[in-house]
Amino acid sequence: MQTRDLGQQHIAHQRRATLAAALAALAPGADLAIDNSLFADGDTSWHIAAGRWILQHGTVPTRDPFSYSMPGTPWHAHEWLAEVPMALLFDAGGWAALSLLFAGAFTFTLFVIGRELGRTLPARWVVAVLAAVFAILFPATLARPHLLGWALLAFWVVLLVRARDEQRAPPLAAALLMIVWANLHASFIIGLGLAGVFAFEAFVEERSPARTLRVWLPFGLLSLAASLVTPFGLQAFVYPFQVSRMEALSTIAEWHSVGLVKDGLFLAYLVSVAGLALLGWRRVGWVRLALLALLAAMALMHGRHQAIFALVAPLAVLPRAALRFTGRDRPFAPSAMPRDALLVLGIGLALIAGTRLAFPLTPDDPPGHMGGAFEAVPPELRQAPVFNSYSFGGPLILRGVRPFIDGRADMYGDAFTLEYHRIAAGDMAAFRRAEQRYGFRWTILWTPDKLAEKLDREPGWRRIYTDDFAIVHVREGSTPRGR
Repeated sequence: MQTRDLGQQHIAHQRRATLAAALAALAPGADLAIDNSLFADGDTSWHIAAGRWILQHGTVPTRDPFSYSMPGTPWHAHEWLAEVPMALLFDAGGWAALSLLFAGAFTFTLFVIGRELGRTLPARWVVAVLAAVFAILFPATLARPHLLGWALLAFWVVLLVRARDEQRAPPLAAALLMIVWANLHASFIIGLGLAGVFAFEAFVEERSPARTLRVWLPFGLLSLAASLVTPFGLQAFVYPFQVSRMEALSTIAEWHSVGLVKDGLFLAYLVSVAGLALLGWRRVGWVRLALLALLAAMALMHGRHQAIFALVAPLAVLPRAALRFTGRDRPFAPSAMPRDALLVLGIGLALIAGTRLAFPLTPDDPPGHMGGAFEAVPPELRQAPVFNSYSFGGPLILRGVRPFIDGRADMYGDAFTLEYHRIAAGDMAAFRRAEQRYGFRWTILWTPDKLAEKLDREPGWRRIYTDDFAIVHVREGSTPRGR
């Protein structure tokens, strides 16, 4: 009788925690769906254009079909499986429909984390952790494939954690998730690495090498094989490492190293998680402590990796660390999904979707939006060579204009990207060299770009449009002065 009562208590605990997780996940999802912040990045537009190109041609591009500065340059659309649904949703329902894909994915990500934490933590702490995770992730919650990768990463870590709790490997069928992930986003490499870490932990903690190999090796090999099922084969493995070594990353904000003032919230999160892990170090184990240290080092080196730390650390470390305070040996066994939590999620998502689709949505925040600048460019000039700001490349592509540069820095390479940044910063000698080579007839620049002021004094160039977001110059003789 006592055992049954204890079991009922465990189920009731998880029910409360799961319901709290559903409510805590819906709130940020609603905020993202209603707000324009998802589209504050120009890359969303070229991802949509890539999806359209794939649907029109029935294949994944391997060479650049968009720019005029790098036509035919080798380029692999590694995120094609995200770009196709992005294009379908955009063409069916515009920006509003597209926002629901990413708001839904983010809601799912938070719910998966909260549901798992509910096996150990009380409901109020589940909500507190999800609020912290949301705060860390929010600056990077953009309508780009990496947000879909977050959902897969959270789900994958849950599979690995539960397998370790039960001293087994994840189901072999779960390895097939890598087929989707490898075609969706390069973070699948992190997933493979985490599978290796948890397999190594099994080897260390269970002290049965033969059993560990027998249990984990088939899962690892199948996961690896599944990740090769892409149009690019081994090149998909090389790509993330090529990007991480690029010198031009120093010019991209999301790849900057962590700063004490700018990233104070993340540092507080990191210290809190690390502190709890150290307090419960005996239960956490040295393998997961080492994993935590590695994730922290990655996050401190590149701001983009803060998201990985924020997603993986609470799942891999906090449940074990919390056992020090609960007196249990392991988290509660997973219970069936509570019906009331499913009902809350279903109603909540339906209300979010209905509200979002009832009102038009147009991005209006720079740098993903060009204001009224593009409409000010004479139609006869739009297909002429343009020098554009980096973040405006995507919006130009979506409008059928070939840009000078866009967010695919991996394709443009270090030399080209760094030269672009010198020009945008006002290096007129570099601008004149590029103008001579490419024959710029107009420019569209984000207002902070110093080149705009320099062009005001450059012979042969004339400013024709200015607003809070963008500035347009044209080459004298490119269009009648009366325009």
